[in-house]
Amino acid sequence: MYSSLFIITQVSSPLVRTDYGNGTVILTSRSLLLLKTGCQVESVVEIARLSSISKLVVENVTIVLKPVQCLRVYAGSSVKPINIFLEAESRTWDILLRELIGGKIISTNMRDLFLMEQASQNVLLLDALVQSSKSVDSVCFHSKDVSMAVDLLSHYAKEETKQKLLIACKTLLYRLNPNADELDTVTVECIIYVPGVSSTSSRTSTLSPRMSLTSSRFEAGVNVPPTVWCGMGNGKIRIFDASSWRLYPRYVQAVDRVVSLSYTCKRIWAGSFDNLIYVIENNPLALEFQTLDQHTDYVVDIQNDPSSSEHVFSGAINGSIIQWDANQLEVLREFHCTNSILTSFRVISHKEIWCCCKDSLVKIDINGTRHSLLYYVDERDSRRYIDTFCIVDDYIWAGCSDIGRVVVWSKTDEVRKAILPLDTRGVSQMVSIGSSLYLGCKSAYTKRRSITNAIINSPDTSSKSRLYVVDAKNFAVTEELSAHNDTIRCMFAVKDQYLLTGSSGTEGKIAIWKHHQNSEKVNE
Repeated sequence: MYSSLFIITQVSSPLVRTDYGNGTVILTSRSLLLLKTGCQVESVVEIARLSSISKLVVENVTIVLKPVQCLRVYAGSSVKPINIFLEAESRTWDILLRELIGGKIISTNMRDLFLMEQASQNVLLLDALVQSSKSVDSVCFHSKDVSMAVDLLSHYAKEETKQKLLIACKTLLYRLNPNADELDTVTVECIIYVPGVSSTSSRTSTLSPRMSLTSSRFEAGVNVPPTVWCGMGNGKIRIFDASSWRLYPRYVQAVDRVVSLSYTCKRIWAGSFDNLIYVIENNPLALEFQTLDQHTDYVVDIQNDPSSSEHVFSGAINGSIIQWDANQLEVLREFHCTNSILTSFRVISHKEIWCCCKDSLVKIDINGTRHSLLYYVDERDSRRYIDTFCIVDDYIWAGCSDIGRVVVWSKTDEVRKAILPLDTRGVSQMVSIGSSLYLGCKSAYTKRRSITNAIINSPDTSSKSRLYVVDAKNFAVTEELSAHNDTIRCMFAVKDQYLLTGSSGTEGKIAIWKHHQNSEKVNE
């Protein structure tokens, strides 16, 4: 049962005696309530908030020479407990309360509100287990000792679960779930932050008159709020309101997965594996868009032109790169990186465009002429695949796809300067913020047998993927963070202050981090 404020997870039998009077005890996702017998709803009394409960004890109390089970709740700093005489239900209520309190603690520490919803759902499922055991003709194995069954199936109430999930990470601000209303969890392929736009600007004033009534506030002079856009593995482009972290119900649906996002000229450009580019107006309530079909293969990356805010580049996996007029949506130029499979690229200038081509980094110009080729050969004389790269000042950083190594070259003389060994299966993403470089890594694999008895690798959800923080000036790892249960698939830096990371399909969540070296001046 849901309300706008909380979830009601458990209701006791009527005429329960408490220190606050007699009535029905109600357990919600926020607090423990008492609905007094014979009173109206307005007379509901709050026994204790979940966040204030410090201890729970089930004891036998003698009342009129009769032993009665009592649940004693210690709240806040009070030494005196609150007595709730639930009798035979006391043990079950104790476990259900511990499950919710454990979920509350873990949800707060992991900055993930979805975990509190999961804990509430767990309580509802455990209550269904209790109710099924009360049937007269029940033959369920748990009907003999329902308290033990509930205790075994509880998750957040267990101390080992709390120790495993709690991470005291001051830099982690929020965790978002773009898969909250999906049946299957899918990968967050790409992510971007879009600043708010004034509705009095020329772009916003051209909104379609077919907008719904709920969007009338945008036409009344109210600003469009800042948003976070996510390209998903199922082809959806989901949007969060960055001022409230509310997930908008509307979305753009591509035919195949969306793997790149860019923002220019007050429009969002999205590249998809359906060979199309979706150009979307920055209005989450209207979501008007056009498609560009000049590419003949997967669109793998979209980059803004540093020399002009009105131009944008898009690249396809076959090496085709197109320069666009971002306002007129017209092709200005097309050239090719013919070295290998194109996975991403960075535009430094029209004379310097670096392309990541599976096992090498290639420097070309705007005419497609190749000027440089960089690759990494390990001690076994094997050429390693490169999943991601980043250019920081005069250095090029490349992350190996299938080994925990980061290779650094000088951009001026193209000489290898350093190799950073990392305890990970591979490096999947890189983003620089100030003098720091964030390295998103792949999750560990565990071997299991398939239906055909073949041994295959699958993500190990018991181990978290790592996020390394590197001092780009000294080529040294300064910190190791963790928040995702799967490979970090995408990253985005916001105003040199925050970092957004998105994970693969086993988890499919977004983490928002505070750039922990904003105190770089102090460190210096």
